[in-house]
Amino acid sequence: DRVAVKVSLDGGNLWSEPVPVQFEGLPAGFQRPFDPTLVVLNEDSLRMYFSASAFLPKRGLDSTVDMHSAVSTDGLHFTFEPGPRGNLKVKPLIDPAVVRFGKQWHYTAPAGAPQDGAHHFVSADGLKFDSIGRIGSDQSHNWTGNFVAVDSSELRFYGSGQTIWYSASPDAVNWGPYQHTALRGGDPAVVRMGDGRYLMIYVGQAYSTHLDPTGEFKVKIWLSQVQAEDWISVCSTLDLTGTEFIIADFSGRIIRRGILEKMPSNVHVGHLA
Repeated sequence: DRVAVKVSLDGGNLWSEPVPVQFEGLPAGFQRPFDPTLVVLNEDSLRMYFSASAFLPKRGLDSTVDMHSAVSTDGLHFTFEPGPRGNLKVKPLIDPAVVRFGKQWHYTAPAGAPQDGAHHFVSADGLKFDSIGRIGSDQSHNWTGNFVAVDSSELRFYGSGQTIWYSASPDAVNWGPYQHTALRGGDPAVVRMGDGRYLMIYVGQAYSTHLDPTGEFKVKIWLSQVQAEDWISVCSTLDLTGTEFIIADFSGRIIRRGILEKMPSNVHVGHLA
């Protein structure tokens, strides 16, 4: 029940084990941060926005839950920035989405039921936010999700519903029609990759692969020695010839990749630590 980080160094294919984030400067008795979202400040720093309160609410989430922030240069150790970034006074602020688009920072939070839309705050510095009203919605589109800036002229918000959807805007105020994806789930976070692809992480059902785990398919992988050299041996009840393999260290860094040329197959790893 803590904010944690996973890291991918290969475009989202492999991820490291989760590492809990450390917060410095949290006031005494402060409720633990939750519902985090990240923005890039500079090439060497991040800001995390999250929901929290000065003390643990006695009746669940109430109006004492506000949006707060902390900064980091390594993504693991964050320094708390005093004072709330946003406050409604009558309702909790949870599930924040924050983006710097154009000359302003924009912050939204679901207002309640999907048809209630989202609270909308703006800021010139990313620290002091002022409310400018709500973004409208309907019963099928929940503004729980995150922003992604496609370019300087298009901002998207990816949200939850029967399927994950997005709406686009040129100014973060006027939003276009809902565009639906083929994905079922919620709370999506999307990033535009350098090659133009989009990577999405979201809450959803477990998807089955092309391999049926209840069938007869079995694979065995073990470390062996041949003439004092270390090899990884692979055998399978299914012909995996031509299948790509990846070897990664415990941080998720890829240290070897290749193709299984035959079955069974031996991969030389004597040169690896």
